[in-house]
Amino acid sequence: MGCLIVDKIRSSFDEKDVTVKDLIEPFSDGKTYHIGLIGLPFDGATRGRPGARFAPIEIRRRLFSYKAYCVDHDVDLSDLKIADFGDLDLGFGHIDLVKERILDSLSSILGKVDFSVILGGDHYVTFPSFLASKRTFKGEWGLVIVDAHHDLRELTEGRISSGIVVNEIVKSGEINPENIVQIGIRGFANSPYYVKKAKELGIKVYTSMDVRRFGGKKIANDILLNLIDDVNYIYFSFDVDGVDIAFAPGVNAPSSGGLFPNEVFEIIYYISQNSKLKVLDVVEFAPPYDVGGMTVDLVANSILYAFSGYVVGGRL
Repeated sequence: MGCLIVDKIRSSFDEKDVTVKDLIEPFSDGKTYHIGLIGLPFDGATRGRPGARFAPIEIRRRLFSYKAYCVDHDVDLSDLKIADFGDLDLGFGHIDLVKERILDSLSSILGKVDFSVILGGDHYVTFPSFLASKRTFKGEWGLVIVDAHHDLRELTEGRISSGIVVNEIVKSGEINPENIVQIGIRGFANSPYYVKKAKELGIKVYTSMDVRRFGGKKIANDILLNLIDDVNYIYFSFDVDGVDIAFAPGVNAPSSGGLFPNEVFEIIYYISQNSKLKVLDVVEFAPPYDVGGMTVDLVANSILYAFSGYVVGGRL
């Protein structure tokens, strides 16, 4: 483990300000926590622009600077107990070794908190993280993904891409594909072969236009109504390239026509209120390509809205 930047000394010049940093401490055995943060600094599956391995530390810096209160929903986060497990030491080994390292490490971590937030990393890390979640919490799982792409690629042996992640999860047999929901699929980002494949698998798809038309709250409620009776737990994966390039330039594969920040915040906020949500990961944020901190700010806020949903849902 590494990369802990938690300092319990109040850093604000105004003692009336409670920041997210004040709620977080390094994990300690014997203590009870609501939420855990785990960093997975790996981008070895990226075929486009690498850099997501630098994301966890940048996300923490921005996340910890925010106030522990959400005026949008009148939510005070100050009663949350949050543990930071640091970053897993993943190095630059073969991807199979990285997969096993993530699977084994997370399997010993996830059960120590009620809700885990994983800081990626490219989207490949979702595969072993999902397997670890299933190993930790037995039962049927649903998978909700915000992404511009289906990530159902079928590559010849020896080739790797973060765009295979959903295909790998389906191939593992660890989920019923009909319990997968994809949000933000858009425009000219997917070939007809994979669009057809998603339909044949029974994956529920909401395009970015669907979200624009109906709004994030309705999409979130529809997902829960359609998914909640069929699963025991939910895993949420937020690929930041699902957001429009105007708001998220710092990603592996930026493009126009994506989701707006408030749409993502609404979706995460309402789904996080449900106690079946056990894991949220945030992936594909690549700090070297960010502009003026726009992307990291969006990522930090998405996590804060998850915290807010957790509190409002009575999960404390």
